[in-house]
Amino acid sequence: MTPTIEGNKLIAEFMGYHYKDGFIYADNPESAKLKKDCKYHTSWDWIMPCWEKLRLSVWENCGGYPKEFMVYVENYKTACFNNSIGDARLAVMDGIQFLNQQNPKQ
Repeated sequence: MTPTIEGNKLIAEFMGYHYKDGFIYADNPESAKLKKDCKYHTSWDWIMPCWEKLRLSVWENCGGYPKEFMVYVENYKTACFNNSIGDARLAVMDGIQFLNQQNPKQ
């Protein structure tokens, strides 16, 4: 898997979708309707809701914003200021991985 595909899969699953062959699905990929081709790496309209969900998830699960998470907040702000969708996506991916470490699946 390429880094773009791996990142899109991570984000899609965080957003509650299934990811398969470059597309995201609302339900099981074998039986569900296709939602859309994955554009987390090219579209601000796709990445912004992910950041919002991530921020809220960290706040709720960590009881605020831990100091370690603030690095991702600053990276995301800088990416937005510089209009860099790639850097914004990386900040989201790193933030999701941080959240997953705080709440490992049992």
